[in-house]
Amino acid sequence: MAPANGSMESGHHLRGAVVLPLTLADAAALENRLRDLPPSNLQQLILAGSTEGLLRRFLPGQRHAPIAMGVRHSNRLQAVVIALPCNQSSCCWKLQRLQICSRSTTLPRSELLEVLVRGAIGQAPQARSWFVRASLDDNVTLSALRGAGFQALLGQRIYRLAPAEPVDVMPQLGSGLTWSQLKPREGAALRVLENAASPIQLRQLLDRSVDDLLEETRSGLVVLDEVRGQLAAALRWVQPGAGAPLRIDVTVHPGYHVLYSQGLSQLLHRLLRQRPLPLPGAGPIPERLQLRCCDGNKDREQWLLSLGASAVHDELLLARSIWRRQDRRPASRLGAEGLARVLEQLAPRRTPIPDGAWRCRRQDH
Repeated sequence: MAPANGSMESGHHLRGAVVLPLTLADAAALENRLRDLPPSNLQQLILAGSTEGLLRRFLPGQRHAPIAMGVRHSNRLQAVVIALPCNQSSCCWKLQRLQICSRSTTLPRSELLEVLVRGAIGQAPQARSWFVRASLDDNVTLSALRGAGFQALLGQRIYRLAPAEPVDVMPQLGSGLTWSQLKPREGAALRVLENAASPIQLRQLLDRSVDDLLEETRSGLVVLDEVRGQLAAALRWVQPGAGAPLRIDVTVHPGYHVLYSQGLSQLLHRLLRQRPLPLPGAGPIPERLQLRCCDGNKDREQWLLSLGASAVHDELLLARSIWRRQDRRPASRLGAEGLARVLEQLAPRRTPIPDGAWRCRRQDH
């Protein structure tokens, strides 16, 4: 991984603080200081980042490795950030973890996190957009993110599922609806469902392809409307990458909210019985899984409460778009070049067919 914008080489400092990629020694020193991330898993993320350049040299299509960085002050690690690409093109990235790890830091916490976020963004110059979730009551992190150019897109409430043994009950769905295991050939239909159910801001931000959705899916169940030939819902075990946690994702088409009261709970219990092993670097699966509910989705909220889920906290989804510097040539020159391109497109692409006048000229000679 190249030096960050906060390293000594680039001179981006905050009162003696410097941003650098994390090392294996840092992973050992951070034991029990990062929430739900064992040192061994952090080591795997660091190794993936250090070998990324070699892999991409021989495998150009290789997905970008996670970014793991820290900000130091007086030779002590103060805060860490872990970022993951959200799609295969790596045009969208997520700040997976942003955390102060030193309890005795004397530096302004929001400024520490802000310079760390900017350092991570500098490591992915191909990214067009970034997003992150932050607790609504975490004023330090929210201040840092806003300082780094992030804006709130939407609010979500996190619910923790009540501990219960999965029950193998046959789902009772409405007329014309059937359920089955998610198959790779249903990837295109899954993308249509995800786009229909996602807020437009999030849909444009993520820009996920069919391959992105299938790659992150470890296993899943779908509800098919046989009459319309479209997916009404999908329940999936999802892990976007080796550094991301394994979680459950429940997507319901806006036109099929009746499923919240017909069969969706049974499908969820069936999915819980299919829990896969997490990929390396993800950390342990929490005993009580969490599901998100966007503000204003009353049907989903009532369904979660009927499952015995309890509200944990409110989150904000924040995003930042990266605007690349455009060519600053004079407008008159740009206009002339644009006209030249138009005329070039209008020009014939092959030698014209000789007409009668041409034959007359040939006979005169």
